[in-house]
Formats: sequence, structure tokens, C-alpha cells
Amino acid sequence: MNQINESLRLIRSAENHLINKEFGISCYESRLSAIISLKKLADYLNLETKNNTLRELYKQINRFLNLNSIKYCIDYLDSLKNLEISHCDTYCADEIPGSEILEYANKDDAERAIKCSREIYNFLLNIINLN
Repeated sequence: MNQINESLRLIRSAENHLINKEFGISCYESRLSAIISLKKLADYLNLETKNNTLRELYKQINRFLNLNSIKYCIDYLDSLKNLEISHCDTYCADEIPGSEILEYANKDDAERAIKCSREIYNFLLNIINLN
């Protein structure tokens, strides 16, 4: 349950960063929330994950569970993987410094990222609560 709480905490933090016009941090936290949700889903399904990247988690889980309903969200959030964090809280430390900086993210990016991370989070809850 800890990972589920962390995923929701990151979504709420992303929403706060959106309000404060910190769009890059909001996108980053949304993406990280999705990774944590998929990791929790893999754990729930007793899958050994080789890699904790968003794309790899998706591929591994999709072999056992149809994830078509959240594929758009996976694709969108995965497109944000090159955000570079220059100032952020401790949850931003695991991203590889990339080719884009946070300032390139805009309000629309952040809103879409939050929506997608929430969809993935709700997908996880539905699977866990059904069983």
C-alpha cells in the first residue's frame, strides 16, 4: 500500500506545482507517479521486473494484462522522459539528465501529464480492488 500512497502523493504534488506554474516539475512528478503505479501493479501480479522505466514496465505487464486502455497515457508520459531537473525535491533525483530543461514544459503538458498519471493510478486501483 505504501507505493499506492506515494503515487497519489506525487499526483497531488504535481497538481500543486501546476497551480504554482512549475510545469516541468509537475510533468516530472506525474511521470514518476505512473512509474510507481506500474511497479506496484507488476508487484501485485508477481512479475519480476527487469527494468523500472515506464516503457519497460508497460511492456512487461502488458504480456499478462491488457493495458490498451492506458496506452495513450504511457506513450504521452514516456515522451516526457528527457526533462532535466535543475531544482526539485528528492523525488526528482532518479531521472537521467536529459536534453530538455523543465522550462520547455507548459501548462497543457502538465495538465495532460496529471490526467494520465491519474488514469494509470485509477487503473491500478481497479485491478487491485477487483481481486
